[in-house]
Amino acid sequence: MVATKYRGKVLTPYAKRFANSQDEVVIRNTGLPDDTPMELIDRVMMKNILEGNGLALEDMPRVVRHDRELVEVAVRENGLAFQFAGEELQQDKQLAMIAIEATGEALQLLKEDFRADGDIVHQAVMSCGVSLQYASEELRTIADMGLEALRNDWQAIEYCGENLYRDRDFMFEAVKMSWRTLSYAHPDLNGDKEMLRIALKQSWLALAHASQELRADRELVGERVEAGNWQILLNADEALRDDRELVHTAVSRGHGLALQCASARLRDDQ
Repeated sequence: MVATKYRGKVLTPYAKRFANSQDEVVIRNTGLPDDTPMELIDRVMMKNILEGNGLALEDMPRVVRHDRELVEVAVRENGLAFQFAGEELQQDKQLAMIAIEATGEALQLLKEDFRADGDIVHQAVMSCGVSLQYASEELRTIADMGLEALRNDWQAIEYCGENLYRDRDFMFEAVKMSWRTLSYAHPDLNGDKEMLRIALKQSWLALAHASQELRADRELVGERVEAGNWQILLNADEALRDDRELVHTAVSRGHGLALQCASARLRDDQ
């Protein structure tokens, strides 16, 4: 066999390495020099490493980081490995999609054109709603994109375009998913009784985000008091906290605890 040297060291093919050899250096697939040629790399072992830890791509030789097959193995295991791929591979839309499918947060690593690509962003927000923050400004103004993100994580509401907070249809669907999104609604929508009713069925705390008019709506507040959500009186208009019948109902539902929500006049009467 003709000995092969690399940087002055004798190398042998993977299949012919001997653990007890004193004359050769066994080449590992971790910690290899950046300029290691592909012929000295064991592809099978390299795939095994990347299948177990895609982020290991960061420390691999340049030829590995520019090898599409090996990079794909890495990003399938962890989409964040996409950042370590060779520059030309970071222009590959198919690889970008594979990375996003594996890890939605990887959207932040993609070039601007990909973050403005509807297909890529849609895939990203399906698996990680808050990755919407990395999408182009234009895509964040699209209602369907925003709702897709909210289905995964209601906190994505923070990254939706300002125009959507004024969109009644969008906010109505958002509130169905989580009452917490009501806090982002434009003031013009804070007086929407139907929307607030949906939010209140999820939590009495939603009343804090309602208009003053709805906080004084006896029908709306009364519905929740009847349902046992006596705490809603904490955010209700003072006139309702002074409503003897309503407070009596709240007290009966709250085993006396609701008395703390009553006006000073009614507490004195008790």
